[in-house]
Amino acid sequence: MGDQDIDGRVLVTRAGTGASNNLIRGLRAGAPDLVVIGCHSDRFFLRRSQATRNYLIPSLDHAGLAAALRFAAAKERIDLIIPTTDADVRAVSDLRASLPCRVFLPAPSTIELMAGRCCSRQRNGCRTSGGGPSGVSSIGGIHKTVREPGVVRVCLDAVRAADPSASGAFSIDLKEDGEGRPCVTAINVGRFLTGSPIFDLTGKHNMTATYVRLAMDLPVQIDEVYDVAEDYYMIRDLDLPPEIVHADALSDGIEDARVPSSKKRARR
Repeated sequence: MGDQDIDGRVLVTRAGTGASNNLIRGLRAGAPDLVVIGCHSDRFFLRRSQATRNYLIPSLDHAGLAAALRFAAAKERIDLIIPTTDADVRAVSDLRASLPCRVFLPAPSTIELMAGRCCSRQRNGCRTSGGGPSGVSSIGGIHKTVREPGVVRVCLDAVRAADPSASGAFSIDLKEDGEGRPCVTAINVGRFLTGSPIFDLTGKHNMTATYVRLAMDLPVQIDEVYDVAEDYYMIRDLDLPPEIVHADALSDGIEDARVPSSKKRARR
């Protein structure tokens, strides 16, 4: 990656979950000197955290949440808090004025707007929303990097329609209609998706490290805004870290034991 390192400290919520550990891996790949601290209200998940140090905090609906976040942020000299779920985004947004560090979130009105759209979508079809180990409604097993400028234009238009002065992380879910046109089905704001490694570990620039640099007002030099390395696959499953592999290397280390159909017919 062509990114420069970051001399700073970040606090990642829900430490120990798949989403937070993926985020931490990506940050360390793009900014090895960045100090990553974790926090979670569940001490069992916290045991799995890949952060340098970890803090047990109250649940989101507890009156002591703000004080706990301020304590951890002050003790660790945190520059930026990074929420990893929609609920965390809303909680950190509500507390942003009282926190001793940056949050790099969209405006509160934008977060509320997108929260209302997500609730509608969950009621209509996300049967396991919030109930899985990662805290999300579903996990894709295989993802592939592609170059689709038309999809990018739709995403940019969607973000600008939601907030013309948007800041922070936005991610867009899309599906094609019957005529093959990309249509927005959901907009996630203020957090990175669990699949962030495919954007951090391919291409010229590490996505999460770039966002952290922007949040800290550090210079970012990107000559080609649409940074995509095509034909990389990300393979995921529960309890396993994601693997990134190029299409040319998919068969490396694998011997094909399948019997050709012509030989099968010959043995009959």
